[in-house]
Amino acid sequence: MESNKNIPKNNDDLSNFIYDKQFNQLKTLFKDQLHNLGQILSLEYNGIFSPVYTQQQLNLYITDHYAKKDRALSQAESFDMTDYYYSRISEAFEKCNFPIDNIKAESKILDVGCGFGSTTIPLLNMFPESEIIASELSIEMLHILKEKLSSSNLGKRCTLMQLNAESLDFQDNTFSLIVGAAILHHLLNPEKVFEKINRILKPGGCAIFFEPFENGMSIMGLIYQSIINDYRFILLRKHHKQYFKSYVSCWQSMKNTDKQDAFFHDKDDKWIFTKTYFKAIYEKYNFNAHLVYPITTSDKPFLAQAESHFSGNNINNLPKWIYEKIESYEAWFSVELKQDFLTEGVVIFKK
Repeated sequence: MESNKNIPKNNDDLSNFIYDKQFNQLKTLFKDQLHNLGQILSLEYNGIFSPVYTQQQLNLYITDHYAKKDRALSQAESFDMTDYYYSRISEAFEKCNFPIDNIKAESKILDVGCGFGSTTIPLLNMFPESEIIASELSIEMLHILKEKLSSSNLGKRCTLMQLNAESLDFQDNTFSLIVGAAILHHLLNPEKVFEKINRILKPGGCAIFFEPFENGMSIMGLIYQSIINDYRFILLRKHHKQYFKSYVSCWQSMKNTDKQDAFFHDKDDKWIFTKTYFKAIYEKYNFNAHLVYPITTSDKPFLAQAESHFSGNNINNLPKWIYEKIESYEAWFSVELKQDFLTEGVVIFKK
């Protein structure tokens, strides 16, 4: 009977058994002290591990969309991008000649800025024998992901961690694969991510990121400005006008590389990147290879980007002339040139 004392007797015991195991493994991988947030905040956060951040630290990166439970849940219910990122990750492996077989059963994968699990769940399904650490600064987003994993029985192989992506303080040569979907442009200093990745990625390992780019977004800014300048703009609804003006201002300001500027203190998005930025990162940290290519294969990338933004910002029932304006810009460029105008791109580094 004594040998059976550690066998979980119910679902709660099983969960705690899994969390204890994950916590002990994580402590061997991460350099700083960690805590189970279920023990210091609330039981609902049990199984989410963290170095613990001050509210001031969190405010630098997290807006109300992701800091408040009801707003985070609303965002999660509005977007399900798991199928999208399953395709994009698979495509990235093919583009950079990184065979899936490189990820062995004992391999560890880091999902940086995992959010609600748009990349976590595809990674768990693609690599059914690997252990995944899903990191995210918003505990409300992690809590939503925890519920998803619990209902799909994937939680046993996925350790949830509240973590600032600029502080990837894991042991050297820990991960075979690192993935980050739309995370770098939220950071004050994304170069810190690559400084750490160069150390924690195993030799032969791969890091894949999905990010917005300045040259395509600059065209988007010109399109939006032309909409603002149109005589019909004054007839738009108030929140439609605010949307176009705020995005033109935001995209222009994001080109400023000094992220200490007061503009960025309460902004979720902070960067739009250039190929030159990532080339400098590649050279500075001596990666073996790097690749940048456009995500979209649409022959109308600006229209696709606008429609995605409209949907994400609840901009509905726009007049026909708005779409005609966007289409007129699409007609100025060949399909080939529009592929050079990266609006959103994939960035890959191999060690």
